[in-house]
Amino acid sequence: MKTRILLTIIALSLALSLAACGGGGSTYESEPETRRTATSDAAPTTTPSAPTAEPPATTTEPPRADLSKLSENPETDFEFKLNPETDGIEIIKYIGTETKVRIPETIYEKPVKIIAAGVFYDNWTIEQVYIPDTVTELADSAFYGCGGLTDVRLPDGLTNIGNETFYGCKSLTGITIPDKVTSIGNEAFSGIPDITVSYKGAVYGGNGDPSIVLAAVINTGSEIINFGGYDWLVLEKKDGRALILSLYVLEYKAYNDEYTDVTWETCTLRTYLNFNFYNSFGADDKAKIAETRVINNDNPNYGTSGGNDTTDKIFLLSIDEANEYFSDGNARVAYNSKGNASDWWLRSPGINSYYAAYVYDDGLVYVDGIRVYYSYGVRPALWLNL
Repeated sequence: MKTRILLTIIALSLALSLAACGGGGSTYESEPETRRTATSDAAPTTTPSAPTAEPPATTTEPPRADLSKLSENPETDFEFKLNPETDGIEIIKYIGTETKVRIPETIYEKPVKIIAAGVFYDNWTIEQVYIPDTVTELADSAFYGCGGLTDVRLPDGLTNIGNETFYGCKSLTGITIPDKVTSIGNEAFSGIPDITVSYKGAVYGGNGDPSIVLAAVINTGSEIINFGGYDWLVLEKKDGRALILSLYVLEYKAYNDEYTDVTWETCTLRTYLNFNFYNSFGADDKAKIAETRVINNDNPNYGTSGGNDTTDKIFLLSIDEANEYFSDGNARVAYNSKGNASDWWLRSPGINSYYAAYVYDDGLVYVDGIRVYYSYGVRPALWLNL
């Protein structure tokens, strides 16, 4: 009875609504140059182990069930509302009992555009779901914990996939992400041991969580390469060289071992990267790492001196580079080898010369910075001769 009353109210509301209706890349000199920008841990003699991204297993998509033959479910199987921003329907809850679900394309002549957060949350009844091409967004945890879900057809018009959207869907062995998807949240496919995810002809996963790699590929639009036993994001290619950034947070170190007045030129992290870390590469790989003129600008908000320019093999990104090469905070989120989101250092100074800037674990560039002796994540960058 409550559902019938709710649907009647929604129908009247929709009827009234209907009646009322009539990166560009940096430039470098001949010698590559980084752009001008605005708990202590002593340097060990050993180098970090190399966490490796799950590479595409194959370029052939595994077979998928044909869900196009599923019958469309009645609107009474859903709670929904009119979203004024999209002028479309937002599904807010599935209240049906069917194991096979085909979400309708329209409700009251309005296109279904959003599957809201937790619509199918912890639903162990559903097994197959067909989502129509009108849908552009799957919100956070839309299918979280749907342990019996075996097949999902994602719509061609989909652009955004939220955090933990398919987390824990243990029976889901494969899914294809449409080419138009440009944003994917954290842990979208975590907790699914053997899932394979197809995206733009490549297949990820099959023997591990593909969420981190997919987030890097989709959110940054970057190519991933392996060099020296590490996986790297390609941020820019220019004049036969590539600017690359480690895909993962490789380790945790202090920007400087002591809490003192310091710049990128004088910090212990720079010394570590250009000696310990650099020397972990073999001779052939070392020959491919270009010597780079690094320009160290002042803090853009506080004017804290960035110190002298340096010449480095390995360096960190600056504040401006972290903003330039990543479209948003979601793209800047970095993970360690255990899959945990982590803060990571930038080379730029913070609010004063005792602080250094960093990227927060949610992707925010923290211009104020933090005390230099704190142990934060390290994502080395370098220019690679191709």
